[in-house]
Amino acid sequence: MELLAMAAEETGFVVISPEYRRAPQFPFPIPYEDCLNVTLNFMKISEKYNVNPNKLVLIGDSAGGNLAMSITVSLIEMNKEDPTLPLPAMTTLIYPVLQMINFRLPSYQQNLQFMFSKSLIPKFWLTYIGYNDKLGLSHIIAENGHVNSKNETVQNFKALINADLVPERYKSRGYNNTMATFTEDEKSMLTDEVLSHFEKHYLDVRVAPLMASDEILAKMPRTHILVCEYDTLRDDGVSYVFKRCLVSCDVEKAELGTYAFKIRSLFSTLLFKENCFLLNFFSLVPVIHSFLKVICSSLFFLHKQRCDRAKWKYTILVKTFFR
Repeated sequence: MELLAMAAEETGFVVISPEYRRAPQFPFPIPYEDCLNVTLNFMKISEKYNVNPNKLVLIGDSAGGNLAMSITVSLIEMNKEDPTLPLPAMTTLIYPVLQMINFRLPSYQQNLQFMFSKSLIPKFWLTYIGYNDKLGLSHIIAENGHVNSKNETVQNFKALINADLVPERYKSRGYNNTMATFTEDEKSMLTDEVLSHFEKHYLDVRVAPLMASDEILAKMPRTHILVCEYDTLRDDGVSYVFKRCLVSCDVEKAELGTYAFKIRSLFSTLLFKENCFLLNFFSLVPVIHSFLKVICSSLFFLHKQRCDRAKWKYTILVKTFFR
């Protein structure tokens, strides 16, 4: 709450952070639907708060970055049916988690000693998609054993989310690009029902917004994305920038650099000449381990033509899908 008050005070914006329901008690699609409904309902009453509904900024970090992008994608799809529906003026994605078809990207391998264990992010995903009772599958997911590589759609996406497209400077700490093998007992856990459940979710843009089509990505608003060198999720953001640049250049990547615990937040002022609305999908939990993600709070950037001034604040946040 203190961060939100700071954001409102420093920017002059109306700031809203939805109290969306979270997994494991409320798996997808409930968190997504809660955030979408808050966004749509606020658009309807925005004039009450002296807010221009065409000047929304959606921002989120980690799982919140996933929600911020998936909501933006959904609004673009809805706008095709109803052109009067306002679209966000900008999105800001802070070390977002965007896909679940490739957990063998370099950043997922390089940063295990700094943050998460190999199976922890797969466990997050299992909980989010309603498989909290199947966390034993996490080590198989960590090796991409859940992905149907024969599916042509999956093949097309994996071609754009793979280590070959990650810049060489990010791969300098090494990674293993060999395919894993699984025991017969492990294979037996991947029943047709389980594989179908995975495929249903990892191709759903509401779950994994990096699966959005080129048509949708080309219509995405101005986007600023922050990645961190020693972050497991780094290459999700890098992959997003690569895909976005294929269809649109209106994206800017910033990064927090070259040593493990560079705990610095970027909290700058967003200013339009008219009032603006900032919709924040943050999800705070206590700091319980020094290796948890305590990197940066918020990256608020605007194109220079839109920005009147910038101020910097410092804070530390930790985010997750869960309560």
